[in-house]
Amino acid sequence: MLSIMYLSLFCYGCKNSLSEAGSKYNKKLLFELSKEIVYSKFKLELVSTLMRDTLNGDWEDDIYGSPLILKQTLKFFELNKEIKTHRFPIGYVTKTTIVERSVKLVKIPILEICVLNGKENLFYVSGSDFCNGVGCPEFIGIYKMTGEIIYEGISNQSELSKNYLPLDSISALYEININHNKQCENLLGLWNRK
Repeated sequence: MLSIMYLSLFCYGCKNSLSEAGSKYNKKLLFELSKEIVYSKFKLELVSTLMRDTLNGDWEDDIYGSPLILKQTLKFFELNKEIKTHRFPIGYVTKTTIVERSVKLVKIPILEICVLNGKENLFYVSGSDFCNGVGCPEFIGIYKMTGEIIYEGISNQSELSKNYLPLDSISALYEININHNKQCENLLGLWNRK
């Protein structure tokens, strides 16, 4: 009986978030994927609303054009109680699918969530669009376990990160190295279907 109640509550939550993210799209095309990291009494969950469709255009490899990421949020938990939901300051871009449908997608998808070990353990998220070259935007976010923002920045948009200390100062202050993470979860498996 308890499992039926849990399933009902889970499905109710899915329907609400899916209808908010894609009210103008066929619900059969939408699905939600969550990745989480648990560290001590804290948990970080990346919730992505995706669409079963494929972008129109030339791709180096077709697997990167599907599924499409419509929306992403972070949820912070302490002792399994949600304490904060955070929407990224990334923005959206309109693209066309192979069936000539216009869709609004996350401009820079978040692809990885990690725990950084240091003087204080922190959550780290990163994302990138799928272009090639040095000018391609990348997003980095560093957060306290409770959800407080320490840093958010996009590599080619310095105005977003101007309200925060530079990354090298944050690394020194918290004694962290963003290239050495304790544990990570990523979304890359979505496109590795061969």
